[in-house]
Amino acid sequence: MKFRSAVIACLATSVVAVGPAVTAHADASQANAGCTSNMCYWYGDNYHGNIVSSGVNRGICYRPNDLVASAKIRMSHKVRFWALPGCRGQHRDLGRGNYPNMDTKIGFSPQSYRRV
Repeated sequence: MKFRSAVIACLATSVVAVGPAVTAHADASQANAGCTSNMCYWYGDNYHGNIVSSGVNRGICYRPNDLVASAKIRMSHKVRFWALPGCRGQHRDLGRGNYPNMDTKIGFSPQSYRRV
């Protein structure tokens, strides 16, 4: 029984120790290396927080779990960002580039997006 408790405690410690390493944090210089899909976004300004990759397929309205605070667009197609969920309301189009602060760049933090 003591051995079983020790193994469980060891596994729990390993999971806690690995947790922060799995979370991908990026600054502006790491955004280029960290994003390998058509578009990536972060819930924090200046590429802070977890990186989320997106394929941005034509005809699909995407709704992130939170507001998009910063983004990197790697594809040649533009992406239309909306202020409201469901690709509604005020919107702005952005092309290929790095956008460390979406609110400053387009005037709002997007709640949905779609490839143009």
